[in-house]
Amino acid sequence: MNSSDDLFRQGQIAFHGRIIADATHEIQNHFAVIKEYSGLIGDLLQSKQRMINRVNKRCAEITKSINERADRAAEMVDALNGFSHRGDKAVCPFKVNETTAELTVLLQRHAALRRVALELAAGTETAAVTNDPSILQYLLFSLITPLLDAMEENGSIALHISMEKGGTATINIVADGEMSESPEPDLMANETLEKCLEKLAAGISLNKDNGDHIQILLNIPSLAVS
Repeated sequence: MNSSDDLFRQGQIAFHGRIIADATHEIQNHFAVIKEYSGLIGDLLQSKQRMINRVNKRCAEITKSINERADRAAEMVDALNGFSHRGDKAVCPFKVNETTAELTVLLQRHAALRRVALELAAGTETAAVTNDPSILQYLLFSLITPLLDAMEENGSIALHISMEKGGTATINIVADGEMSESPEPDLMANETLEKCLEKLAAGISLNKDNGDHIQILLNIPSLAVS
């Protein structure tokens, strides 16, 4: 393994570490809030009988919040579980939508801290290829995080997925919003990006419109399994 491969591998390890650290931190936050709400319900249930109607209403509100937190924590656990298995096989058949959705869920904390909406656009068709899902997630992370870091509050990043003729999946990353600085150096002049594209045999193009609209188009082909 040459030095370039060593650096790429180190970058992948750092990427996985960051995703796992952010996800577990967010899951712990959900559990902490659930525990706090549970304690509040216990306090309310000890209230005087004459306040029973108010207590019932407040308990119902808290229960709804607990269920929402539990659902979000479960979603993150599912995404983290899928993410952890993406490197089991270097090249294998996989659904691009599912692989992209996992990363989108796991980057929600980063997006929320930046006050940027990050979403996998509804209505995208199911796209399946034979390639390396772990490296695809690394590539998407390397493209999305510079956009998140550069974007001002209330911006948005949406990912649209489609399937082209010949078995190639297309991922269209659309970023809308003011940028505090240009993310282009991190997006295009990047050894990690180039290595990911090489390993995936993927194509990329970038279009920028007045600094408030950036569109990145990825073409992910199917590779032959040796």
